[in-house]
Amino acid sequence: MNFLTNVKNSIQLPNKAALFRLNRVSMRDTMVYALIFTFILVLPDIFHAFTSYKEVDYFGMPRELYFIQLIILYPATIFLFVVIGLSVLSGIAVIIRNFLHRKLAYQQLWKMTAFALTIPMIIYLIFRIFQIEAVWINSLPLLIYFFLITKMILVFPRMKE
Repeated sequence: MNFLTNVKNSIQLPNKAALFRLNRVSMRDTMVYALIFTFILVLPDIFHAFTSYKEVDYFGMPRELYFIQLIILYPATIFLFVVIGLSVLSGIAVIIRNFLHRKLAYQQLWKMTAFALTIPMIIYLIFRIFQIEAVWINSLPLLIYFFLITKMILVFPRMKE
């Protein structure tokens, strides 16, 4: 499945049909989706770092080394934090799953979390573009994620006792 189809289905969440289409996406494609989406989100920061660099060396670092680190290490570090963040949010989704007594594996919740974060991350990006920095406003994407993941978990059947 391609990236744009995944984005379209992610924006349609918590729609049941979109959820089941995204559950058929392989874990590899989910990781590629998260990588591309993360790169899109950090692209403005990378662009800003490129344009704000002056002729002065940062920490005695040559300009070329600074740009190589900016191109390679910055996205890799951000992606590492995204994977850790997805895993933590998936762990919280496991708690929600247990509370709602639903049949879901951690792997399914991890994929659901990756796709459920599309709308909150777009909202967060809009906040960053317009430089909205209030704490309660910045917590809005997290609240939207919890709403979406709860609605998505409720689609699945209850556990038999």
